[in-house]
Amino acid sequence: MKPTAPSRCDSGEFATDPAVAYLFLVRPMTRALSLLATIFVACSAVAADEDVASVAQGRDLRAYDNGGVYQTEINAAQFNEDHVTDVQKLREFVWTHWTQKRRGYVHVVYRYIDFGTNTYLFIEPHDGKWRIAWRDFHYRMNPVGPTQEEYQTVDAPEIVTVERCRGSLIFFDADDQIIRYL
Repeated sequence: MKPTAPSRCDSGEFATDPAVAYLFLVRPMTRALSLLATIFVACSAVAADEDVASVAQGRDLRAYDNGGVYQTEINAAQFNEDHVTDVQKLREFVWTHWTQKRRGYVHVVYRYIDFGTNTYLFIEPHDGKWRIAWRDFHYRMNPVGPTQEEYQTVDAPEIVTVERCRGSLIFFDADDQIIRYL
């Protein structure tokens, strides 16, 4: 079918060069995404700094071996321990300190696009017995960043038994109920 009226569009009015389209469309989006990622990382770091002071709960962290910080990839397909970097190293640190009755702590950061969890494990003696204190600090993002109301702290029941099974660790409470896996 042929047009009956002459075209009102002059091809000279539109940029046909792909480089120009890239400059006007893709480049600004890249900057915006980079800015959002930077804001998320900065807010996560601020959240982690605030959590360390409140999670220690009077513990002298100099008396504990620092097992380090472990993280998931942002946008991991699942929000679980399988996506934690160096998960075997993390498990080995916890297992070794548990079996050798040595104080230690680790920080695990589960991250997603707009929410996450800062998890702290403390392997320590308590009332003559060894335990693992497990605290989760859940946070979510809003357009201006996290605020105090957007944090939720969850203390797991006291972990008194740790078992190794097929390379993973299983954590039990005093009632022999499974609390967590790692």
